[in-house]
Amino acid sequence: MLSDYFMTLPDDTIISRLKQQIRIMEGTKPSVVMESASQELGDLPDILPGHVFPYGGMHEWLVGSRPEKSASAAFIAAILAPLLQKEGTMVWIGLQKELYPPALVHYGIRPDKVLFIHPANEKDLFWVTEEALKCRGFAAVVAELPELTFTASRRMQLAVESSKVTGCILHPFSDKLPATACISRWRIKPVTSHTPKSLPGIGFPQWQVDLLKVRQGVPRQITLCWKNQRFHAVEKESFSMPQIRRKTG
Repeated sequence: MLSDYFMTLPDDTIISRLKQQIRIMEGTKPSVVMESASQELGDLPDILPGHVFPYGGMHEWLVGSRPEKSASAAFIAAILAPLLQKEGTMVWIGLQKELYPPALVHYGIRPDKVLFIHPANEKDLFWVTEEALKCRGFAAVVAELPELTFTASRRMQLAVESSKVTGCILHPFSDKLPATACISRWRIKPVTSHTPKSLPGIGFPQWQVDLLKVRQGVPRQITLCWKNQRFHAVEKESFSMPQIRRKTG
């Protein structure tokens, strides 16, 4: 009997298989593209359900300062890069021309793969974002918005469920954040980089990654660095400074 079969399996295996069945019924089972792209992300998927980044959905990124905005933009670029390796193109939408396109190359995205759009006002900003998310010809859409309401996020999520576009929304952090329909909510903070063995020079980009919510998962925090086109988990002891021996007397 089926019940006897489940009784012979470890609890973790039973839970994992039940979650997989639920994802299939909900239509959220990871696709081949999602699994393949996630393999290019290094250690980041380890904090996500099923060890797969949920491409093809809406994700929000909270920004509390200009350094956080820059860190979030770099982090998002690294996540989306696997989608653009072949013929994919993406859209980056914002009122201000703050992003430096050549910097995207460091995170695996060629600037000619990105269509930059700068609407004249906030009304056009939201309209362009929703229309871009509906377009099946784009692999991803990134939009810098002044706010994200539940109603707006719901419309966007419904759009990408049909188009299979991956949407990333950056918006300001506040103490009273409304609920949204996005699959995940992140906050990325820059962390001082270190060089191996305390050698001089500039270290690899490093971030404190706060996964505040994710569908079918739990909040997590991890420190990651970007090295060799992959995310690598940072262990505090790996960058410890050598102690200086001092003579006394």
